[in-house]
Amino acid sequence: MFSSTHKKRTKLFTNKKLSPIALILIFIVNLVIYNINQENEAIKKIRSFTDLTPYSINYIIINTSSAISSFTDYFINIDKLNKKITQLETELLLLRKDLSSNNYIQHENKELLTHLSIKKNYFKNAIVARLLPINYAGKAHHLEIDKGLTQGVKPGLITIDQGGITGQIINSYDNSSEIQTIFSKKFYITGYIQNDEKSQQVLIQGNQNHLEIKHFNTKESIAIGDIVYTSGDNNLIPKGIKIGFVSDILSSEIENFSKIIIQPLSKPYSHNFLMVLLP
Repeated sequence: MFSSTHKKRTKLFTNKKLSPIALILIFIVNLVIYNINQENEAIKKIRSFTDLTPYSINYIIINTSSAISSFTDYFINIDKLNKKITQLETELLLLRKDLSSNNYIQHENKELLTHLSIKKNYFKNAIVARLLPINYAGKAHHLEIDKGLTQGVKPGLITIDQGGITGQIINSYDNSSEIQTIFSKKFYITGYIQNDEKSQQVLIQGNQNHLEIKHFNTKESIAIGDIVYTSGDNNLIPKGIKIGFVSDILSSEIENFSKIIIQPLSKPYSHNFLMVLLP
């Protein structure tokens, strides 16, 4: 009899976790059994046969404790995972910064080598200068470099990149200088247009995002794509430095003259280094 009853109990209650609904049903059954007349013979037989009440109450207590423990472990693990995610995100951010820094250094070194190569092959008297941070308030189209009077840099000299002229030195200090770029409306330089027929000397002015020749005689030959060079009319500016190319020919307010738009071949704002051409 004991063996048979024990087997039945084992089938009814095991150590496996029950669902919350099953626990509630068991609890209700316990309440019903406790509240029914305890002297009822049928109830006594049921309790004697299944011994349901003590086992089910004990089972509820065990499972409730286990559920609370599981919930606690769950939230502890969630907290640990969130901390680990935050740590990994921080490490990823630092790695990205390092990668960005390395890429910048590689780009800077490549640019410096390019300028040094140009200096070696074409402009032996040039100085490679690094661009410095500058307060642009009231100084549109200005740059500053880390070379000055100590290195032989003085006002009037021009700066170039691998494309052509980028600007002209307007102020020099002991170890720095200020450049007025080719896009400034205050930038003027004399040059010549080279085409198949002849070279024609012109006055060129900066104008925000391009250069222009305000008055060009329509009797002179010119075409889209013609290259414009420095004329070298003083000892500070060498002859033959590329300025840009003719990108448009417009009508002028003066009869028999055209306005010529020149697109620069240089990129003054795309570098960490520029070259200063010494006389």
